[in-house]
This record gives sequence, C-alpha cells and structure tokens, in this order.
Amino acid sequence: MSVFIPRALLGLLPGLLLAGGCAAADAAAPPRLIHDPFDWSGMRPPAPAPAAQPQEARIAAPPKLRAVVRAGPHSMVNLDGAILALGDSAEGYRLVEVRDYSAVFVKDGVRRELALEAARLQ
Repeated sequence: MSVFIPRALLGLLPGLLLAGGCAAADAAAPPRLIHDPFDWSGMRPPAPAPAAQPQEARIAAPPKLRAVVRAGPHSMVNLDGAILALGDSAEGYRLVEVRDYSAVFVKDGVRRELALEAARLQ
C-alpha cells in the first residue's frame, strides 16, 4: 500500500513531525504543582510570642553555694559548679572569706554571705 504525498507537503513534513514531537513532549511533562507537598510549614502552628515578664522576674537569682573547703589561705568553694579559690570571681561574685557552712562574697562593692542549703547539711 502506497500513500501519495504531494511534493509541496514533502517540504513541510519534517517541520510538522518536529512540531508534533514537541507537542507530544509537552503533553508527557508532569503537571506543575501549585504547592510543595513535602513542605509542612503550613501544617505547624506559629510559635507563640514570648510573654512579657515583669521587672521583678528579670532579676537573676543569686548563685547557689554547693560546697566549701576550709583550708586557711587555700580555702575553696563550689559556686554553681565553678570552683573558686580566695580572690577568684564568678558571675560577678568575688570570694573573700570561707566559713564552716557559708562563704562571703563581694559583688558591686556589697558583701554578701551565701550559705549551704539546709537539706545538704543534714
């Protein structure tokens, strides 16, 4: 079986075949998504804004005295995990004296005595 194609159409045939191939390629392309199905940011609620704290709550609590070692000029204390010898400072507190169950610190020119917690003394 033979198909008669006029000579005028033979010159257009390669262009028509290519155009048809492009249309087929466009039809085979996956559809473009409107949103990313793997983006879960829209599923999470927004983080709550931090609540404003009153001025009294912003004042830092004094550090805790955890341990004392009385050894004259070589005395040491544990202040919130920091080991301090006489004259050392931590969190603005400078150690000036070590007693049996407390230690004396100077902060901002004011002497403060921090005592060991009562629960640890029993």
